[in-house]
Amino acid sequence: MGTHPDAGQLMSILLKLLNAKKTIEIGVFTGYSLLLTALTIPDDGKVCIYSCIRGIKAKSWYIYRDQKHI
Repeated sequence: MGTHPDAGQLMSILLKLLNAKKTIEIGVFTGYSLLLTALTIPDDGKVCIYSCIRGIKAKSWYIYRDQKHI
């Protein structure tokens, strides 16, 4: 299941309105919504991801946005 572009734009608008700096992504399929979230939050923001990969227990990764690498 992926994120539809319209839903992605709505999510981006909501993140900007809330001025979100920390977000949690539960379940990652293609990474589209994750990338959209990382690009929308401020430079000092943080995204925490929880996903289950091939039956392995949930892990978390932290992505720090750095414009030099985008």
